[in-house]
Amino acid sequence: MIRTLRNPRFIGALSLLVSASWCAGAAGAPAYIRTPDISGNRIVFAAEGDLWLVADLGGVARRLTTHPGNEYFPRFSPDGKWISFTGEYDGNPDVFVVPAEGGEPRRLTWSPGADQVVGWTPDGAKVLFRSRAENPQAWELFAIRTDGSEPEKLPLGWASRIDMDPKSGLWAFNRVTSEGRTWKRYRGGMATDIWVGDPKKADFRKVGDFAGPQEFPMWHAGRVYFLCDDGGTINIWSMGPDGSNRKRHTDFKDWDARWPAMSRDGRIAFTLGADLEVFSAADESVRKVDVQIPSDRPLTRSRYPDAAQTLTAFNLAPKGDRLLVVTRGEIFTLPVKDGHSVRVTRGSSAGERGAGLAPGGARPV
Repeated sequence: MIRTLRNPRFIGALSLLVSASWCAGAAGAPAYIRTPDISGNRIVFAAEGDLWLVADLGGVARRLTTHPGNEYFPRFSPDGKWISFTGEYDGNPDVFVVPAEGGEPRRLTWSPGADQVVGWTPDGAKVLFRSRAENPQAWELFAIRTDGSEPEKLPLGWASRIDMDPKSGLWAFNRVTSEGRTWKRYRGGMATDIWVGDPKKADFRKVGDFAGPQEFPMWHAGRVYFLCDDGGTINIWSMGPDGSNRKRHTDFKDWDARWPAMSRDGRIAFTLGADLEVFSAADESVRKVDVQIPSDRPLTRSRYPDAAQTLTAFNLAPKGDRLLVVTRGEIFTLPVKDGHSVRVTRGSSAGERGAGLAPGGARPV
């Protein structure tokens, strides 16, 4: 037994096994994933305000951006060599591009409002984005070359998302969007419709007669794939360019499908709850992609924030000996000079605000 343990090859193999086991346990934790896209054998997604890359089969993701601001809406170029995204590197949400393997992002837009990436032109020459730079009341769509030259506005009027069919040349787009809405099963005039047409003829028209939202249009094999809550839960659907032959491809009951993006080969990366899923149009299969992110979890670890930075209200007691303050959704009373600080509320899971003192200053109200 002693001779075996002294064998250098055995000791080396044992050390490697222990190290691999430790790394597997410490490599990362499940990610809360948003706005994914897929190209080839890679998936890019947003989590913790940064962009990450992971294999399409899952595993430990690699952080692509580290800036303190938010990076989101990543989209692979058609050839998979670049990723466009919306980032806050200079304070304002603007359009950036970065090599798909990582590197220094290059800023493309400079308008004072938010510019949000929605995709690429089929030839990969231009990034498509939406902006309110020329119309504060509604999104409009623009295209900009990757050299950062002057953007051109697409002749669509109000529009929030678009996909261009590389084969037929037809465009499919949404005029309004319900991405940020908090209500479900809306049926009314602000429902998200899909419009289809030939840009050379400018014959765009609304397709489909469903009264609810149909959004995130994506072209594949001559059909328009999209998200729709017909039946109560948002699933992946498709239809012909004229709105005919609507078909539901998934049957989720508990969670809505969110944030889809389609690859050239007909796979859709999307989120379901906080998880990453991939739908294949070839066989209509759906598989969950297990992702781990090696993160330091800055928002969930114990930390000691500066309460003065989140102060929302204060009040001086009539005698001038104590101060009532509201910060981080909790109420405290503090001594002006000597004495003890007292926490009035104790984590009710609701934010308290607008506190004052009862007549005489005996107690907070």
